[in-house]
Amino acid sequence: MNPPLTRMYCKLINTATLVLFLSILTACGPIMHSLHKIQSDKRFLKMEKRNFSGEKASTQWWYYDFFFEDGSVLVLLFAPYHWWNNPETGSDPKSLLYISYMEANGEVLSAKKIFDSNQVQYDENSLKCSFLEIIRSNEKKNREYNIRFSMDEFQGSLKIVSDQKAFSPLPVGSLGSFGSKILLKQKGKKISYRYAAHVPQGKVSCELNLKGKKLALRGKAYNEQGWFTGKAEQMCEGWVWFHFVSENINLFGANSFFYLEMNGEIMVGG
Repeated sequence: MNPPLTRMYCKLINTATLVLFLSILTACGPIMHSLHKIQSDKRFLKMEKRNFSGEKASTQWWYYDFFFEDGSVLVLLFAPYHWWNNPETGSDPKSLLYISYMEANGEVLSAKKIFDSNQVQYDENSLKCSFLEIIRSNEKKNREYNIRFSMDEFQGSLKIVSDQKAFSPLPVGSLGSFGSKILLKQKGKKISYRYAAHVPQGKVSCELNLKGKKLALRGKAYNEQGWFTGKAEQMCEGWVWFHFVSENINLFGANSFFYLEMNGEIMVGG
């Protein structure tokens, strides 16, 4: 048989199997309630490797929440392509780095950089540019990340160690174009999607330099990575994403799924 045709048939069979699997899960509330228990660490490690070294999508992101013991919060977002409304003009594709730090008293310091996407270098374990470096060292649920950023008077370094295995509302973490069209009702050609919280809950140690003020902080960490070949508005139409965390509770999700952890035990992941 012609090799391209063989690959096409295998792809169709895999997609059909996934659609059937998802349909069964959707009809089985208790299974969906504990979806995380049957998800493969090995699968998510391969998927994350593709996020770093594979083809970049028009709507893609690395997102981090950090909740520190002193009550302050740090948010970091990196997008290989700037898919917000009204991006800065230019002939070359632009990357976006956004960082926001809220002190315990509510004061906020934010910074962003929009720069040529070709300034970023990728391999299967890292992404690097002059403003940002993310290096991963992962084995199953023992995920570790070292992050460094430098934006004018706003610099920092962080070390993250995950407490929980990765989780995705999608059973295997991704959907091809056929599955996206049937299950997510996506319109358009060749729209594919993968998404996972690679660190649903973790520990972080951090050093920040804010306009000459140095801080050493510890707390909780969250990291998700998304990859979507369509436009951002196609992916997020009709849903609201949320994340709440306290001393004993970690909760995140959207209108179609959620993940709840209490006192270190995953209560719902589906």
